[in-house]
Amino acid sequence: MFILILVAFLNICKAQLKCKDSHNLTVQMELTILIPNYNCYLDTTQEVLINMTSQNASLVITGQKLQLNENVYFEGFNSVEFQELEVNTNTHSIISDSQIILKKVTLQKHCRFIGSLIIIENVSITQNVFRNRQMFSSPVMINGLFIKDTSLFQSSITNQYLELQNLFLESVHIINSTLGSVDCINQIVISNSFIASSEFLKCNIIQEIKLYDSFIILSSLIKASGCVHISVRNVSLSKATLFILDNENQVQMKNINFSLITSDSSLITVNSPYINITDMMNYQLKVQSIFQISSTDMYIKNITCQELDGSILLSNQSQDLILLINQFNLIESTSRKLFDMSGSFQIRTGIFKSNNCSLINSIIIHEVWIDSVIFQDLNNQLILSISDSNTLHLTNLTIIACEQIIFAKFNTIISVTLQNIKLNNCKECNFIVQNQTNTFMKDIFIQDIQNFFSTLIYSQNSNLVLKRLNLKNISSNAQQIITIIEGEVIELTSLIINNVECQFCEGIIKISNFHSAQISKSNFSNLLTFQGTLSIENTINFTAINNQFINITAIDGTSFYIFNSSIKILQNDFINLIAKQKGGAIYHIQAYNTTYYIENNSVSNITSSKGQFTYLVTESITALHTDFYIDGPVFFEIFNQTYSLNSLIRKQIFLSFQNFKSGKEINFNISILDSDKVRLCKFQENIYLNNYSYNFDQYRCNYQISYLYYQQEPQDEQLAIIILLEQLKLYNNNPFSIQVLLNFTQCEIGEQWIRNSCQRCMYGTYSFDFQAPCLQCIPQAHSCSGGAEIDIKPGYWRPHNLTDSIEQCKPQLSLCLGGKNNFTCGEGYLGAICQDCDYYSIRWEKQYARSLSNYCVECQFNLIDQIKPILAFLWISSVLYLSVCGALKMARAQLIGHYLRLIGLHFGTRSTMTIDQTEVLLKMISTYFQLLSILLVLNIKIPQPFQFLSQIIGNPLQTFGFQIECLLIKMQFQIEIVYLKQIWNLITSIIFVSLFIFTYFIQSLCKHLENSIQTIFINSLIQVLFYFQGDLIEGLFEILFCLKASGQYYIQASTQYICYTNEHQIYIRAYIIPVLLTIGLFKPLFYFIKLNRNKNKLWTCQIRLPYGYLFIEYKNQYYYWEFVRFIVKSMFYILSTLLIQDFKLLFLFVILVLLCYLELLNKTQPYLDHKFNVLDKISTQLEIVSLILAYIQDDNNNQYIVDITNILISIINLIFILYFIYKIMIELSLEYKKKIQEKLIIMIERFPWLGKCIKKPVPSTMPARINYLWKKARLHVYNFISQIGNNTLETKSQASTIQRSFDINQPGLLNTLKPQLMKYLQQPHSQLRNQGQQLEVSQQSSENVSINQSQILEKHQQINDSTLIQNKQELQNKEEECSQVQRQTSTQNIKKCTSFIIQPKLKIKVIKKQRI
Repeated sequence: MFILILVAFLNICKAQLKCKDSHNLTVQMELTILIPNYNCYLDTTQEVLINMTSQNASLVITGQKLQLNENVYFEGFNSVEFQELEVNTNTHSIISDSQIILKKVTLQKHCRFIGSLIIIENVSITQNVFRNRQMFSSPVMINGLFIKDTSLFQSSITNQYLELQNLFLESVHIINSTLGSVDCINQIVISNSFIASSEFLKCNIIQEIKLYDSFIILSSLIKASGCVHISVRNVSLSKATLFILDNENQVQMKNINFSLITSDSSLITVNSPYINITDMMNYQLKVQSIFQISSTDMYIKNITCQELDGSILLSNQSQDLILLINQFNLIESTSRKLFDMSGSFQIRTGIFKSNNCSLINSIIIHEVWIDSVIFQDLNNQLILSISDSNTLHLTNLTIIACEQIIFAKFNTIISVTLQNIKLNNCKECNFIVQNQTNTFMKDIFIQDIQNFFSTLIYSQNSNLVLKRLNLKNISSNAQQIITIIEGEVIELTSLIINNVECQFCEGIIKISNFHSAQISKSNFSNLLTFQGTLSIENTINFTAINNQFINITAIDGTSFYIFNSSIKILQNDFINLIAKQKGGAIYHIQAYNTTYYIENNSVSNITSSKGQFTYLVTESITALHTDFYIDGPVFFEIFNQTYSLNSLIRKQIFLSFQNFKSGKEINFNISILDSDKVRLCKFQENIYLNNYSYNFDQYRCNYQISYLYYQQEPQDEQLAIIILLEQLKLYNNNPFSIQVLLNFTQCEIGEQWIRNSCQRCMYGTYSFDFQAPCLQCIPQAHSCSGGAEIDIKPGYWRPHNLTDSIEQCKPQLSLCLGGKNNFTCGEGYLGAICQDCDYYSIRWEKQYARSLSNYCVECQFNLIDQIKPILAFLWISSVLYLSVCGALKMARAQLIGHYLRLIGLHFGTRSTMTIDQTEVLLKMISTYFQLLSILLVLNIKIPQPFQFLSQIIGNPLQTFGFQIECLLIKMQFQIEIVYLKQIWNLITSIIFVSLFIFTYFIQSLCKHLENSIQTIFINSLIQVLFYFQGDLIEGLFEILFCLKASGQYYIQASTQYICYTNEHQIYIRAYIIPVLLTIGLFKPLFYFIKLNRNKNKLWTCQIRLPYGYLFIEYKNQYYYWEFVRFIVKSMFYILSTLLIQDFKLLFLFVILVLLCYLELLNKTQPYLDHKFNVLDKISTQLEIVSLILAYIQDDNNNQYIVDITNILISIINLIFILYFIYKIMIELSLEYKKKIQEKLIIMIERFPWLGKCIKKPVPSTMPARINYLWKKARLHVYNFISQIGNNTLETKSQASTIQRSFDINQPGLLNTLKPQLMKYLQQPHSQLRNQGQQLEVSQQSSENVSINQSQILEKHQQINDSTLIQNKQELQNKEEECSQVQRQTSTQNIKKCTSFIIQPKLKIKVIKKQRI
């Protein structure tokens, strides 16, 4: 410790400061001395910052990182400048009596600088907390300050002089703090910040401000006199204001862009006599208002609001405001009142489109001017509502493509002028509704209108002058198209009305209760109406002159329907008129003291017809009669259903309505209809409902009822209400009353019980239980739009859209589409987590099945799909045929080599058994792919080529099943495909075994074969069991075990089926468990017991040939090793099905199983050939490595790591597989090369003339010579072994004798074969073919050996060494006699061959080295 302190002290003492003097010469000085008036530099990476004094020097401090351990003082410097380094002052300070300059400095955690002036240029402050203190305790000049991840509590930048140019804040929390007060700011940017209880900034002018992704509460952001270039996006405010602008003269704002703002108060508060706003864009605002002003004049130029929810302007109503807007665009917005003001309102040019609000809804605006505005795509709203105003001018307006609107509603206006207005392509639109207003309308064009209940023009208690009105292509079911009620004077001139269809209209134009009304110079043509074109009621003086009525069809009165009025109808033309019931051109119901004057009219082609027998005018309730037309009350309409009043009175019908909810307002209409079910509009008195009174709507001719009822708790309840209508009289003159039953139900899904009512869950929440509160939207969802709707993200699945139990679709996220629908799987997919195919067109129109790439593809049933199962069948048959033949050949080769070694012939069996080694390699690579295919069950992403090879080689039945699925579906079995596939796998296995037996039986009929049918049957049965182990056991386990998804269990094999149903349990008990026990337990256990009982007879034909596949490549003591491998694979299948949804636990268990197997393999070394121990070890290690690499990919969002691991898996497996293929190809090439050489030798010996063209092959190497001798010896030895095997089957005692005879320690019996075999091997191949006597002698020798053997078997209890020697001598004597026939053989060849046989060991070792 002392040494470290000493070294630090020496470093400080030796610290140097680089300076430049007045001559720009570099000088190095110690830090501890008084520094002259130089320009000095200090690098903190090399020097330590300490206290320094100077005589007016300039100091620049640079480096990488500066962290203070104590206070640092600078005295006498002109300036101290920090450049491009990170500073952490901790709890200490940097103090200077001069100015401190910070350039490109990052201040972390603490920021303690004290100087006469602090100049900041491009400085970052990160991870700081300023609590009850200022950032800087000195005057500050800022030009580029970046504040990030910092909090301010009762703090500010400085409490002294502040000059601020560019300020950037990100992730800053400002609570009860302020940045300060400045005169002008160039730019300020705020993002991802939180401001609470603060006055953020006070200034005069702001050039540019940007505010993004922030939350402001109980604060004001900016207090200024003016601001330009404003951009605010994604900001939430609560009891807060963005701008407070105050100026005694004028406030100007330009280039304003607001978007995605939520606020419960006004965004901008202005207090100035004159306000000028230019170029403002508002998008998706949900605010109380944009402006709240106190002013007398306001001018707005070019303002656009889109998706606005709130008001634009709130004005101090105590003083009048003159508002002028030039170019006003309002699109897709909602507001209770856009302009809450008093005074004068003027708009010039603009667009009002797709809004849900009124442009003006005021009773205190005295003057309105609207010019050149387009109203488009409006629905269900009142556009202009003005009351108590002086002057209103609407000019050059266009209204297009609207529905259910009231364009203008005037009440008590002194003067209204409407000129040059076009209304086109609207549905259910009211053009004008006015009351107590004097109106002048001119050049009004209305066309292409469809109204079912609404009147185009409705005027009441008003005087109207209407000139040049053009109505064209109007379709309406309302009572009138133009309704003018009550007034002094009405004048209609130059009207053009044509192509109007209003079959229920009581007049196209209805004029009622006027003192004077006149219509002239008008044209009416191609009309369809109910009661006349003009309906005149209760008018004292009505005059119609110089009008034309052409092609009009009506029920009553085609041109005029007049009631209780004095009329003058002069000089009108009536042409082609049809009145279907009463009245022709004029239908007049006269009453009281009224007069009429009809003269000088032109009439042409008028038709009138009667309907019912009687036309009845009455005010009493009357029963419907087929011969009467009744214009009085006949029907009662409620909840849009019509009932006979007579039936209700006689209680033949009871009114009961369903599906009402507590706290939900019940709105319905009550109408009284005549016999043609036309509403009666002559009611004046109120209707009573449970003592509540409701007025009659003269405009819609019905009673509009709103009733509210609260339950104490949500339940099914029936409520009785009494409806009383005194104006309707019964037959006994009593008022009409009726009882209506309202049935209340519980809350629906997506609602919650709050305050005795069912409230729908708001946006961002959801509910599936009305008794529980609404829940916040879950992370797996894009959004929750309210109620019970959850829009889940792609890659997630749920069983239906009324659950929040959502599962992630692993590993194929793209199969799950997400969304709000009840079904979210991709095309062709079905079931839980979209893991199953739509085999039976349940969801999709086509049938789908699995492909080799494990995707669902369409079953097209074309030629290729029909050939694929055949090809798969041929592939599996070929592999099994080669495997069975190879196993039998290997067993025979091992037996022959074993017995040759017993009699002392130890030559090259390793190099001559190439086909045997090929079989072992094929078996090992098949096992490797079988285990690799198990990784596919774990949903591990391995490269596509290895997936394909693993499926083809490791799971052949599954591959065959993929090709046969479409065919099985097409055959329409009465078994579900999930069970049918497993039954088909078992049947296919049996078919393969049967096919082998049948094929071998046919071959045995044609020629003598080496193996019996029993041997073929046992061998093929074993190989089918072990080769198809993965497909059979895995498939059965997938049906037996279930997969849990969204709280429900599904069958793993096919997730569209639910677990533990009656059908599932039946299949489990009747098929799955018995087959699984048979294949997975009983059969392997049977084979194990069979081998265990015969473990001392493993080198007999009876055991090695039929059962050799299980142990031929292993050492005798490890005959059971194949069952160890079987158990390992079975554990894989069990784990992969039990833990399929817990991948981490599954990964640990699989690794544990592989490590245990690897450790057991290292200790036992079970293979006969060491090379196979190494290969099995390497393959197991590669499986572990592949599993670990694949596990790294799971849920890894780093695509770079995923790609690297995928490449590594591909490389290591590719190298290993190529090595196997190389070894197999080398072994096969050597074998076939030897066969070709032998065939060439035979052909040249048979046809000598071929020797002139083809050179005869000569065994030039020792392995070739050994192979040649092996080929000669093998058949001879095997015949001997077969004869022994046939004789040993007679009795158990004989079998025990043979076992002792085959013992290595007692090779006496085999030694009797050795001399004859040596002579046989010494003969050239050509001489053996030509000398029949030698062949006969050899056969006799074999017979003698067999005879001697049988004799030994008969007397097995008397066998001893002496008898063996005697038999050997007798056999030698016979062989000497046979050798006389062979004397023609060359002595040289005999010596050569004999010398080789006598000394084989050294040569064999050399051969092995050459082979390796």
